[in-house]
Amino acid sequence: MDSKSEGFGYGVLINGGNNLLVAVTHLSIDDSWYEKILTGFHTHVLALIKPTAACTGENFEVDLEHSGKNKAFDVDYAWEVKVNKITVKNVPVADLGDAGVEVSAHFGLAGPRPGLTALD
Repeated sequence: MDSKSEGFGYGVLINGGNNLLVAVTHLSIDDSWYEKILTGFHTHVLALIKPTAACTGENFEVDLEHSGKNKAFDVDYAWEVKVNKITVKNVPVADLGDAGVEVSAHFGLAGPRPGLTALD
């Protein structure tokens, strides 16, 4: 994220940690045809790989090359948010892999604030 924007989203690890379904908003990054007008909220399915040197110490890393080639990278899944819960409906199993949902979480993203460093 750049320092001009903030983001918010939900993530669900699927297919034994090989894929990640995310529902996110990050208004300054235009990577979806299906962003909702006011919020920018939209969904992606991301491929995950074993972390490279760029993500040392992490459990997963997004495979940018293969994620962009997946037809589910930019799809218009039906979703609804109520308080801090999200429901995503009618997601084809073929988009996610067939292992089922492993873990779900909600998260927020924020760019650096003036006067703060990345470690603050």
